[in-house]
Amino acid sequence: MPERIFIKSACQISCQSPLAEEWIDSPVALSGNYLRSQDPKFSDFIPPMHSRRMGLLLKRAVVTSEVALRKAGITVPDAIITGTALGCMENTEKFLGKICREGENMLSPTDFMQSTHNTISSLIAIRLHANGYNCTYSHGESSFGSALLDAAVQMRLGKIRNALVGCHDETTEETFRILTHAGYFSEGEAPATELSVSMVLSTDPDGALCELRSVSVENSHSRTADDVYREALAKAGLADFRGDVKILSDEGFSPIFGKNLSLPAAEVYAGAQMVGNGRCSVAVIVGGSCGRSRTVVVLSEKC
Repeated sequence: MPERIFIKSACQISCQSPLAEEWIDSPVALSGNYLRSQDPKFSDFIPPMHSRRMGLLLKRAVVTSEVALRKAGITVPDAIITGTALGCMENTEKFLGKICREGENMLSPTDFMQSTHNTISSLIAIRLHANGYNCTYSHGESSFGSALLDAAVQMRLGKIRNALVGCHDETTEETFRILTHAGYFSEGEAPATELSVSMVLSTDPDGALCELRSVSVENSHSRTADDVYREALAKAGLADFRGDVKILSDEGFSPIFGKNLSLPAAEVYAGAQMVGNGRCSVAVIVGGSCGRSRTVVVLSEKC
């Protein structure tokens, strides 16, 4: 019989209060076209000598990961699986800027090493002394869905018992300018934001927020929203469920978390918190609907 999967913990750093769930009842009102995240005091989590060598996104990923693991009561996860659409843009910009200014002869390798997408998972693994499965997905808005699906498949096959799954993206001023020019960010929409979300999945239901009933990444937008919701509930074995079901989508959560390439991760995080806090019995998440693919996730109360 396939393993059941539970979300043991989930936390975020975003434009809302970091590492907290205050947004549920008292969300920070978003204004303007571009907002950076509210960061915690990193020195409470990372020694200053280590912190000064890390870019902002790496600090956020490390903090959300370690807080999520602590809440789940897990020291070293069996797997670390990360989604990121653009990786560490701050370091990428530094590296490219130095090439333009100084050429290729006297470059420090640090900015290049920290600009690659899999730097995030690698750094977390080094800090945790985790030698297990380590993978990064860079598939635009479906990056988190791909990471979550990978973890779910491996857990249902019995290959791992738990996994740290995260999604991390930053929006620097230059990134905001380029993506606005490309048409991804538009004036009058939700402001451009940043996001770092980490959650711990486990086959152990003890203390879990909710159960992960199903996850899929779809490339077709030909079906109506109602068809997507009905099929998602049927796939999760909840076709006849008549309790409290909440539908979470980009339209409902962009006013809270803004618009960014990791927004589907915020929606799954939010759904887990709402189910875990008794705000609903089932949450159906349809994320990334403004791109070419969407992530569909069903969460339910554990039973």
